[in-house]
Amino acid sequence: VSKNTIVNDIKQANESINEYGLRIKYNRIQGYDITGNEFQIRTLIEDIIQRNITYKRDFSILDRYFKFRKDKAIHLISEVEKVLFVNYSDESFDFMANVFTYVFYRIKNKQIHLNDKIGKLVKSSKEYEVIQKLLRDENLRRDSEWISLMFMASNVYVSEKSDLILVESDLFSLVHQMVERFKQLTLIEIEDQGKFEVRLFNHLRPACFRIMFDIKIHDYYSGLVNSDYDVVKQIIGDLIQPIEEYIGKRFSNDELELLTLYFGSQLRQEQDIAPKARAVVVCSNGLIVSRMMLETLRGVFPEIHFLTSLSIREFEKFGSDYDIVFTTDPIQTNINQYIINPIMSKDEQSRLRDRVLSDLGITSSEKRIKELMRTIEKYAKVENMQALKDELEVLLQTSSKIQMKDKDTLPGLMHYLHQDWIQITDKEFDWRDAIRFAFEPMRKVKAINDQYIDKTMQSFDNQLSYSFFGTEAAIPHADEKTLIYEEFIGFTVFQKPIQFPNGNLVHVIAPIAILNTSKHIYAVKKLAEIVMSKENIDWIIGFTNECALYKAFVERDWL
Repeated sequence: VSKNTIVNDIKQANESINEYGLRIKYNRIQGYDITGNEFQIRTLIEDIIQRNITYKRDFSILDRYFKFRKDKAIHLISEVEKVLFVNYSDESFDFMANVFTYVFYRIKNKQIHLNDKIGKLVKSSKEYEVIQKLLRDENLRRDSEWISLMFMASNVYVSEKSDLILVESDLFSLVHQMVERFKQLTLIEIEDQGKFEVRLFNHLRPACFRIMFDIKIHDYYSGLVNSDYDVVKQIIGDLIQPIEEYIGKRFSNDELELLTLYFGSQLRQEQDIAPKARAVVVCSNGLIVSRMMLETLRGVFPEIHFLTSLSIREFEKFGSDYDIVFTTDPIQTNINQYIINPIMSKDEQSRLRDRVLSDLGITSSEKRIKELMRTIEKYAKVENMQALKDELEVLLQTSSKIQMKDKDTLPGLMHYLHQDWIQITDKEFDWRDAIRFAFEPMRKVKAINDQYIDKTMQSFDNQLSYSFFGTEAAIPHADEKTLIYEEFIGFTVFQKPIQFPNGNLVHVIAPIAILNTSKHIYAVKKLAEIVMSKENIDWIIGFTNECALYKAFVERDWL
């Protein structure tokens, strides 16, 4: 390598690290050295290692220099997992192992410590308590705050035996409030809400520490949210504000997209179908992406029972429990494995479906076409067999497409709120009769039955009912799809307020019946924006004619 090449490389490296406030300096005795704040130097190390992991660059060339330290780093992480009853994601495990390898070398061989005090929050953590017990080396103990922070900021799978939630009870309380608010705004009932809140806490806790201490998130997640989830992302941006106030910093766009993916997975509620094969998803990209892969594959393969998602290391222990594995990376196993991208296009999903069903011996589209053609030939004269075959192929391919809508936008309020569903009355009602009156236009056309109406009333008996938007609008609804025959959102204006059991004086009752809970979110968000404004409510109750009110909604671009 020429001298000019080295000089140019050093110059480019200097420009790259300038954003960290660091410089490369040279002296004749020690040669080249990076100078600057130690926390920033470690941040640089973290970012370089994260990029190497992201782009799957090979670390093995450095192992000969750091092998002893890397073994100890891996052992430390494993010990922390055992004591805390957690498993770090494969990516987080690799990240910490490599970061510790380089930083422990600096600490041991160069006696370089982090002088910045990271804060009381770290010292009060369960991780810090465990690190203090596990670290025997006095040199490393001097950096136990920073070491603890690395654990606290890493994606983790928490078992039921872990008590991390008890330690961070304030944050868990905020997570619970966030989920309740999400349910209120989207009218989505979350299955096993308690378990969902624990999983969400497991993601949000390390995310909070990453944000508080400017630890970069994996670049891979950027841009994963498609337009179908734009509305969910807007809602999450509002819901996260109490947690942002709690930690004193805003969530980055990448972190918001991860949360959007996680909540978005709750919008897809496929029915469980009796399984012919048990499957597992193995993903090295952390909790949120593995969850989304699991939900996507459940939609693609209703014929297969997807039990759970695992890390690679967990699969090595429990792989024999499954018949099929879908994985992002090749793994050592004797069962059928399918290597897939975490985010698949519709075409990729369709091709994967054909391949897997063929391997499982489940009736393929080709076999179904032959059976259909034989049946048609029994009862009809077919003039062009090839044309019939081609048409049937198109028909079956279309019917077996993945059941996610290929749409850039979700339906608006007009899709659900017909002009005939709007009523205005100046009569006095008690709250139960008011709800029945609001449902009447839809009941008349048999969109729902009386049993559905009765079900919606049950939630209002609870003083903490979330069936309100603000204090002046009630939204009676129930998760009773078998009692719904047509989707709708009604809108009845009561010029004389209706008093509900919780004390709310309501001027608008907007009864809702939804079958497809993956489509309604934009319409419900728009409804909430309208009726949660005191100014809008005062304007609405000034109308005496339903047609005029509907026309005004259109003119204001509310529908």
